[in-house]
Amino acid sequence: MYDMIEQFKKFEEEKGLLTDRVADFYYWVYVRFNVYMKLEEIANRQVKLTVKKNHIQIQDLFFLIRNLTYNNPLLYHEHRDILFFTHARRTFDNGKYVCLYTDKIAEQLKETAVSAEFLYGTKHLRPYYTENLLELDCVDVYPVIFLKLFGKLYKKRYKRELTQFKNIAQRLDEDIFKEFGITAGVKFYYELLTRRFFWYKIKKKMLRRIIKSISPKVIVEVVGYETNKMIINEIAHEMGISTIELQHGVIGRGHIAYNYLINREYRHLPEYIFYYSDYWKHTCDYPVAKTKQIVTGYPYMEEQMRKNKSCQWKSKNMKVLILSQPEFSVKLRSLIEDVLKQFQHIACNIEFIYKLHPAEYSLPIETWKELLKYNNVKLVHDGSKSLYSLFAESDIQVGVTSTAVFEGLAYHLTTFIYHLEKTDIYMKDLKETESAIFFDTAFELVKLILETHKRTEREMNLENKFFVKNSLNNIVHEIQKVVEQR
Repeated sequence: MYDMIEQFKKFEEEKGLLTDRVADFYYWVYVRFNVYMKLEEIANRQVKLTVKKNHIQIQDLFFLIRNLTYNNPLLYHEHRDILFFTHARRTFDNGKYVCLYTDKIAEQLKETAVSAEFLYGTKHLRPYYTENLLELDCVDVYPVIFLKLFGKLYKKRYKRELTQFKNIAQRLDEDIFKEFGITAGVKFYYELLTRRFFWYKIKKKMLRRIIKSISPKVIVEVVGYETNKMIINEIAHEMGISTIELQHGVIGRGHIAYNYLINREYRHLPEYIFYYSDYWKHTCDYPVAKTKQIVTGYPYMEEQMRKNKSCQWKSKNMKVLILSQPEFSVKLRSLIEDVLKQFQHIACNIEFIYKLHPAEYSLPIETWKELLKYNNVKLVHDGSKSLYSLFAESDIQVGVTSTAVFEGLAYHLTTFIYHLEKTDIYMKDLKETESAIFFDTAFELVKLILETHKRTEREMNLENKFFVKNSLNNIVHEIQKVVEQR
């Protein structure tokens, strides 16, 4: 897989894709992530878990109508020095839904900041922890409405560009097949290109108006490779506004969004990136100036580690935490089922905690019915149980490439990594430093678990190689420095 991503980076440079454009639209930067993920899916014959789409509820419809009319952020006019764009997939914590990455920072800067949020599917997760929040439903919904109502007019207006996209789609399919031996089909490329183009044209006007009315000196965001965020970065670049991306998960050689062959200026990327620790700065080839790659930490995790400390357990049972991921859910579920079968014939006191990824919460619990037949496994299928409390009570963690694996290592958990398509890329350093052990089969995992001696107590030291301390102060300080420079 590492060869494929390197090959992809060379391919896009050789074909001049990153600097090519249709009108003012640098199309490749808006589709490269999706194209690479599609090729990877085909190459690995991945069977991905399909997350159930949420149906819009009456309450959500009320808020949606409100946000498209009198509460429309297009009507907002109030200057703020700092504009936060949250992660809409919030976590339920102490009665409110919190953005793990921005809320606590925005709270510290509330006198000079405002937060904004795009839709999470068809809704926002309420009640918010955030006090001052603009709901950007119009940016996500208006393009859909416009294309439904005026699709023919848009196609007529941009007839020339659509003809160019047809030619580009044809060329992409041919060139990618020659290079990788994989075809996603001309239709896939054409629909992806045209959809992003229309989004770009419609959304950029609205986002520019919102940003202009707030007139921030600094924009802080997460998931900078989302279409909305790339458009925001372009607008900020044109308006002379600094942009900062906060690390929100694992960044590595296998994450195409953070890897480029040539270190040139890209308008769609943030000006700064704030990392969890120095470790992450060296895991990718991200074309952001070295002086603007800042180590700050992860405030929410640091706070949760203080609240959920590892402790001496009275229970005699060893606890094994399984960290699910949608991308690997089918394979991981099958593996753990085999493990549970084998433990039926072994006399030992071991409990398994199967923790679903938040993106899997909406799926019916019957998806994991084969696991629930065993009495020594507990399925955590909602946000009622904190991930950090699970770390605190566990002795072993099993994962693939999840960010949670690194958080579990901060709790000094014995760590076993299921050796699948991306583990060599994302988790290679963990293996080489003996922070984790790779395994390939259920039999190997059973053996590793049985060989692990249960530790009755663990030292809680917030200082570790993956997350630096004093993160909240670090981030607030660095944001204020950027504001002052403007």
